[in-house]
Amino acid sequence: MAYGVVIAFGASWAISFINVVVRRIKEVHFTVIFSYTNVIMMVVAFFVALGDHALHEERGKFLIYKDNRAYLWSLIGGFSELFFLVFQTIALQNAPGLFIALLNY
Repeated sequence: MAYGVVIAFGASWAISFINVVVRRIKEVHFTVIFSYTNVIMMVVAFFVALGDHALHEERGKFLIYKDNRAYLWSLIGGFSELFFLVFQTIALQNAPGLFIALLNY
C-alpha cells in the first residue's frame, strides 16, 4: 500500500510539472508535447516495473495477480489518464490563464 502511495505522490508531482511547462510553451503543437510526455511516462513505468521486479523475492511473481479484474481496472485507468492528459494539454494551451488555474486547483 505504501508503494502505491509513493507512486501516486510522484505522479501528482509529474502532472503538476507538466501543467507548468505546457502552459509556458503555447506555440508548440499539442501532439508534440503529448509525444514527449508519453515517452517520459513509458520510461517511468519501465523503472516502476523494474523496481517491482526487484522488490519481489520470488522470481516469476512479476506483476501477477490472481484476479483478472486488476488488469481490467489498470487498462481503464490508463486510458482515462491518456484522454485526461490530451484534453488538459489542449486546454492549457488555449484557455485564459485564470480559468485554467481555477480548474486545476
